[in-house]
Amino acid sequence: MLLLDEPLTGLDEDTRNTLRAMLVEHKTQGITIVLASHDEEDRQVLADSRWNL
Repeated sequence: MLLLDEPLTGLDEDTRNTLRAMLVEHKTQGITIVLASHDEEDRQVLADSRWNL
């Protein structure tokens, strides 16, 4: 399980895309990712379900 709080915030575009691809790969391997993010694009790419608080 990965617990992530704004993991892509403040990264340049190339690093952001690399990390996002790594997280997607972990997700396809069955690793649970709990992600807190204000970025809608991150949530769309990485989330299977969403809770808005």
